[in-house]
Amino acid sequence: MGIMSLTSFLDSFPQMLNSFRLHDTKVVIDGNNLCHALYHDCGVSCFFGGDYDKFAARTKEYFVIYKKCGITPIIIFDGAYNERKLKTSTKRARERQLIARNFSQGKLLKHRERKGILPILAMDVLHDVLNDMKIQSVQCTFEADSQIAAIANYFQCPVLSLDSDFYIYDVTGGFIPLNLIDMGIKRKTDESESYKFLDCKIYYVDNFLREFDTADRSTLPLFGTLLGNDFVSTSTFQHFFAQLKIEKLKLRKHKFGTRHQKIIGLLIWLQTRTKEEAIINVLNFFKKDYRERLKTIIHETIEGYTQIEPSNIVNILTKETKIWTESTKDEVDMPKWFIDDFNHGILPPFMLNAVVHQRVVLPVQTECQDKASSYNIARPLRRLIYGLLFSIKNTDASVNEYDRVGYNLQNIKTDTINELPIFGSLPVLPDINSTSAKILMLEVLCADENVFPTLPPGLRFVLLIVRYWILKADPQVTDCEVYSITLCILFLSVIDKKTKFKKSFKTLNFPLDVVLENASNSDFQDVDLKLTKFRKAPEFTRIRNFNVSLVHNFSQLQTCILYAFYLNSLFKFPFTPVSASKLFNGTFLYNVCVDLQSRACPRSYVMHLLSDNTAAVDLFNYVTDSMLATLPSDATLKRSCHNKKRRQKKKSRTTDRCVTTPEASEDGDNSENDASEFKYEITVDVCNKFQALLN
Repeated sequence: MGIMSLTSFLDSFPQMLNSFRLHDTKVVIDGNNLCHALYHDCGVSCFFGGDYDKFAARTKEYFVIYKKCGITPIIIFDGAYNERKLKTSTKRARERQLIARNFSQGKLLKHRERKGILPILAMDVLHDVLNDMKIQSVQCTFEADSQIAAIANYFQCPVLSLDSDFYIYDVTGGFIPLNLIDMGIKRKTDESESYKFLDCKIYYVDNFLREFDTADRSTLPLFGTLLGNDFVSTSTFQHFFAQLKIEKLKLRKHKFGTRHQKIIGLLIWLQTRTKEEAIINVLNFFKKDYRERLKTIIHETIEGYTQIEPSNIVNILTKETKIWTESTKDEVDMPKWFIDDFNHGILPPFMLNAVVHQRVVLPVQTECQDKASSYNIARPLRRLIYGLLFSIKNTDASVNEYDRVGYNLQNIKTDTINELPIFGSLPVLPDINSTSAKILMLEVLCADENVFPTLPPGLRFVLLIVRYWILKADPQVTDCEVYSITLCILFLSVIDKKTKFKKSFKTLNFPLDVVLENASNSDFQDVDLKLTKFRKAPEFTRIRNFNVSLVHNFSQLQTCILYAFYLNSLFKFPFTPVSASKLFNGTFLYNVCVDLQSRACPRSYVMHLLSDNTAAVDLFNYVTDSMLATLPSDATLKRSCHNKKRRQKKKSRTTDRCVTTPEASEDGDNSENDASEFKYEITVDVCNKFQALLN
């Protein structure tokens, strides 16, 4: 992000960064950067989807450290992308698509922690943590960089980010790269003062100007523009750099690679010119019919670096009602309630991209690239969201979705849903009450008021989404996958909490209070020990391959969760919201499901994992059977057992194998399991005592 190669270039000049003790101050943090940095700092894999519970825990620890040092964070998030940034957005999506393709082929395993892609629910989990910890945050209408700088100057405090654009912005409180903060708390104690602090490095624009002997600070934004950033391609001024003549004697003093030679050469060239002189000189390198266009690009980009006045989002932070001069480029033709919800982070950038640009880039995730996109399953949810958004503007339009088709990113025209068969025509938001909104959501989730009517709201919403996934997934969901997601929900919300399980249980509003009251904390400790092992990233060998088809199915579930959450937020939460950190851990799901696939009777093995603990078993059976009772008997693929002798050279033995996909069939034998070979077929699960009631 930011200016290509600038960060690596400045790494060669450590003297430009001052040692700094961070404590007892506000800091303005780039929220999008922070989300990426924290997730990868967790040391967990994004290979199997998100491990959102670990991410949430790491994020809480991070902000607790700040609190102990008297640091007050203010988190600023990007909004919709600027139209000028579309090429950058699609380019990055294609780069991430290549990473996802490598993942699907089992590559990059050794480097997955650092070379991954951000799981699609991570940003929602970060917002959940901020809300839980009552940390101030705002979401800009469009790009956040200039507002981050403006708000930092307003509060006279540092900016924390990894974006190299902040080497260009004139932030009076300084810029602290996120990766240069030592999160180990230190203490200063002497006769005069005592405080806790974090060691870090801080950058000031004056350091840059002094290091490169540049008297005119106004040339710095031009410097960033000519090098290229998120809005200006590095190739835009390539002709200028090709013609730029710098004395070899001056360049010889600096031993850099080709990219860095370009940067140092530009700095030397700018030393003897004012900003106006430099712009004229640059334009003269190009043909006359191209100069006017380049001049516009230069001035617009420079304005982005220099016009950093706070906007009305400052009022969210200060609780004031001051009227700020809003930039015309940030004006959006949407009602005040929508913009307020958007700036508070209640509504995601996805919605503003759809309604303003009629274009969205669907986030990349790990999936089987030989199958249809994992986003197809949630298209009805997105089409309904589009219909509701355009009803606000009283227009009828389609949205261009950038999604994977085969191995490539393609632009897919997606029409809106303007009416539903039962509900009828869509209402104009916000003129819909909670009851009607719930009925509408039930219909698009292929349910009605008779599905889970007695369940508490939080659990009901979760199971409605899982049920939709079971009904719509392609390929068909297996019983092992259903058991896995049920175990995951229970593990993250109840079992994993040990002494705090009763409080956590209420988060999802499970109605088994009597069971919980009669169960001691120690009752769940054996279960916790048995299930914790599934959190560890699996090791793959030539025999035990990565099952991308399994990850693909759970990726479909993630897209259902994402857009159901979005729809719920647009309706102002008719269903009780639940954090993804209490629902989904991709590594856990993968490991549990692979293990269950190798068992003769998966449900019986689940009972074993639950240590035959009455409370845990009752919870599992209650959740699973509540869901299965509303589904057709053939909704999931179930297992039947077939004994088959296999010849062995040394001794006769049989193994347990789950034949689900070509990838799974190569996973290898598990000699610890029952002597059976299995396949999936639609049949009766003899291990499910409720099966007879479901048919």
